[in-house]
Amino acid sequence: MFFALVALWMTWPLALRLNRSLGGLVFPFDQYLLMYVLEWGRHVLPFHPGEFFDATLCYPAPRMLGTVEHLLGLWPLYALVRLAVPDVISAYHVLTLTVFILCALAMAVLVLRWTGDALAGAVAGAIYAFAPVRLTCWAWMHVLVTFCFPLLLLAIEGVLWGRPLVGILLLGLLLVSQVVLTVYGAAFAAVTMLIFTAAYVLGLGRPRPWRRLALLPLAAVATLPLLLVLFHVYGSAVVFPADGTLGAALGRQAASLFALDPLASLAELGERFARVAGLVRQAPGPGDAVLPLDAGRPALVLAPIGIWSLLRAGDRRDRSRALGIGALVVVGLALAVGPGFMPVPFAAIPLPIVWLGELPVFGWLRSPERYVLVALVGLAAAAGLGFARLLRGRSLVTRLAGVAIVLALLRWDAGPFPLSPVSPTGEPSEVVRELAERGDGAPVLDWPVLLPPATAARRTLEAAAYWQPTTLCFTGTYPRPWLAFAEQMAAARTPDAFAALVERAGIGWILVHKGEWKFPGSFAAAAGATLVQEDGGHALFACPGGQDRRGHAGGQGEIRSVRLAVALPPAVRPGARVEAQVEIVNPASVPWPGAGNLVRLRTGWRTAGGERLLAVTDPARLALLARLPSHWARALRTFDVVPDHEVAFDRELAARGRTTIVVAAAAPSRPGRYRFVAGLVAAAGAPLSLADGGTERAEEVDVVEAAAPGR
Repeated sequence: MFFALVALWMTWPLALRLNRSLGGLVFPFDQYLLMYVLEWGRHVLPFHPGEFFDATLCYPAPRMLGTVEHLLGLWPLYALVRLAVPDVISAYHVLTLTVFILCALAMAVLVLRWTGDALAGAVAGAIYAFAPVRLTCWAWMHVLVTFCFPLLLLAIEGVLWGRPLVGILLLGLLLVSQVVLTVYGAAFAAVTMLIFTAAYVLGLGRPRPWRRLALLPLAAVATLPLLLVLFHVYGSAVVFPADGTLGAALGRQAASLFALDPLASLAELGERFARVAGLVRQAPGPGDAVLPLDAGRPALVLAPIGIWSLLRAGDRRDRSRALGIGALVVVGLALAVGPGFMPVPFAAIPLPIVWLGELPVFGWLRSPERYVLVALVGLAAAAGLGFARLLRGRSLVTRLAGVAIVLALLRWDAGPFPLSPVSPTGEPSEVVRELAERGDGAPVLDWPVLLPPATAARRTLEAAAYWQPTTLCFTGTYPRPWLAFAEQMAAARTPDAFAALVERAGIGWILVHKGEWKFPGSFAAAAGATLVQEDGGHALFACPGGQDRRGHAGGQGEIRSVRLAVALPPAVRPGARVEAQVEIVNPASVPWPGAGNLVRLRTGWRTAGGERLLAVTDPARLALLARLPSHWARALRTFDVVPDHEVAFDRELAARGRTTIVVAAAAPSRPGRYRFVAGLVAAAGAPLSLADGGTERAEEVDVVEAAAPGR
């Protein structure tokens, strides 16, 4: 009850707006996809569990849930919540609050076992569950399911110091639970276990419990069947050959809330550390909100006291605990700093996350700031120990006042809980109900196919109203079959081309969402699609075999995409400054790009044969690159991870409007013929991945001669 009240207070006024708000500061629309996954589990697991990973989104890609978090372990809890909460958005928030409360309880149990102080456990639990980083990242519930982590420390200590049999059984149960819960949670749990175990054994000194230590791998055996299934599903759902390289892993690690340059200077690395440690708080860009990505300042004050009190006690076990939680703090923050290289005489040492990116699974994880959650385990536990040490022997009133002060400081430090207003999920329209009743499993072409991220995310949740295989797709990593289909759809700009693609894809229904990209009547006629039902928001067409009603007649339509045009001088001298005029055209019937009016361009040079040239020109960064071992230098050269050009428009680009921006680049240093490539890789603050409005497209220009003019 205590932590439930704290949860309501820390997230206020969410409780008043459960069904019409999204929480968190970063990518709040990601919650729609998680809602869909939870609803899909509720829909299919009770009766058809074997079909769980074949979710209906991203048709024609198989095993769509192999591209996102599966959330399998949360399904029973979500099903119980849905019995009491009929609204999907409200149920998601209640589930997230429940996860936070479970995290608080788990940390409270850990500190209570270590100190015997319930109030210290309450402080540690509140800090662990409601740290600023967790409230900022509210939209990423799959990352925040970490209530097993504090109990993992208890289980490891039980094996190494207490009753090994009980410890092994508890550890095995926790590991299986965490693997079933989320992928990110399982990866972070593995890091937490290894760090704590190594530091704990080091702290025990001699004689070390080698026999007990050898028991720990036995607990992992229970997870092997689950891991084999998940590796098969995730490995077969998304196959990108180039993404297996170290350079691609560095690129994903650099894909963060902030610009993380792998060739950053020492000063930039120090700034990153200060940000994840909570010494400073920054906004990603001008006009953006400040993003707290740390454990909170109350934890920074109390944690050193707690670690010092353990070291001062002098007991072997206390010393091991101090080293264990201290190592979690240090290594967790070091991982959260992100990709980079620490220069030393005649060389440069990769930061911890670069090494970690060499391992399976970890190379696929994004947003290094999330590793603050590993450090948070140590900081929260140490803060609880520090609270117990400070108020040891004080009266109950004084100790209760201390708890109240810590909670007040935690609320002040986290700031107002960020909420984004959204429209509640109402009853499905008559058209959608018709589709749900008559769909018979036939694939649905949700029109338009290619959407801005926020719209696509909301539309995925709405697709839960009919549960047909749909071309809607919003996911962490887009599957290749859907990418191929979407690119073909973007290229099908005539009725005949559209009809051929619809037939080839086996589309049974076309669900048109009105008020966005117009669906040309000539397209419906060419595909033989007949209008089944229509209302103010939707129009439902059945492909051959549906009701015999003619589609609306119309002129020749065309599916058009946001386009880039690049203007460059015909020839420049080697190494000369080149200004490329990049024109962005919005042919849609709605303004673009949306939130923040930000777009991100990626530019670079390629040889006539298509080989990419490294875009680094800064002497300091080139010097650092030259000091790297060949393994790392080759990765950076083959996968250029130089920060992109972020451009803020004064206003949204109107329908059928255009604008021109200037991008500066240095010409290649050797004479020859090259191509300058410009690609649109992000809009409205979200990464893009396709060739359409709100998605990625690279337009190559004519060869630029890198030689003296007049040749």
